[in-house]
Amino acid sequence: MIIIALILPLTASAQFRVGVNMGYGSYAQKELTKFMIAVRNDLNVDAKLVESFPSYYNASINGYHIVGQLNWGVSITWGATGGRVSYKDFSGSIRRDMLVSYWSFGIPVGWTINPDDPWKLTLEATTYYNTTHARYSSELKVADQRNWDENDLFSLNFAVQPAIYVTREIGRFGFHLKGGYNITWLKGYLAEDGATDVFKYNNEKISADWNGYRVEAGVSIFLGRKDDATSEE
Repeated sequence: MIIIALILPLTASAQFRVGVNMGYGSYAQKELTKFMIAVRNDLNVDAKLVESFPSYYNASINGYHIVGQLNWGVSITWGATGGRVSYKDFSGSIRRDMLVSYWSFGIPVGWTINPDDPWKLTLEATTYYNTTHARYSSELKVADQRNWDENDLFSLNFAVQPAIYVTREIGRFGFHLKGGYNITWLKGYLAEDGATDVFKYNNEKISADWNGYRVEAGVSIFLGRKDDATSEE
């Protein structure tokens, strides 16, 4: 009863924000890069590592519960990157691809330093539960013959992302610019779906490493404000 008595006044004065973000992320992927280098070296031809898990776009949706200077909520984020080893000559071609993507389910908690200013500055930390999907494919072309094989791999990990973002409010809308750094603190090894044994190459386990910088820009709408209730009356 005491907890309910404390929460109800906060809920009455609370507001909500829902939004979408588009961003850009860098991804360390040290183990996957090492894996692709080993694949290249094992081909015994002058193959090239033409892609090594570069930075790429991401997208997210989020919802926040705002009570005074405190912001907390949920977010869902998608991102992807990949690596490629390639070789081609007059007789045919060889290609090895590792395409990886993730879905992150996060719980952000933030504190707005200057809630009364039009340009609001917020410090935030988000805990993420990540699911990684990796598709490793092999292609060999010789004349008119084509051999193709692929493996779908999955892993789970946990991460935390400290960030800082600026919000400009115009009426019920907010425009945001965020920068942060994602830190994977608990990594799972890639395994085939439903398999009990993890995926190995040269007897080494491989994990996805999503460590890296994140920048995002987005738009949101505020709900439950006092001026909204007044306008309805």
